Amino acid sequence: MRSRNSKLNRAEAGCRTAERELSALAGPNGAANPEDETVQKPKKMSTITVSSIRQEMDLSGKENDDKWQTVQNCIRDCMSARRIEWDLRWSEQSATKLSKIFDA
Repeated sequence: MRSRNSKLNRAEAGCRTAERELSALAGPNGAANPEDETVQKPKKMSTITVSSIRQEMDLSGKENDDKWQTVQNCIRDCMSARRIEWDLRWSEQSATKLSKIFDA
């Protein structure tokens, strides 16, 4: 139990760190323009690639690899902090857990 709490604390701390780093990337006041955050829903999910996501976020290219890694780490930390079931497919996850991840 102690080890699990320790892992959870590290994941939450990592998420907070990543949130600070992402806020710094967002803009001068730490907040991006909401109009700039809008990403259009794709016509087909099968057409989405990591490259297209990076492009939408203005994080394409080698020069942005560190920033992209920060985004990935934040997502992974949020998922770990909310105890996602790594052995289940996305559609099999608890809706409650997923909503907490999305809120993070």
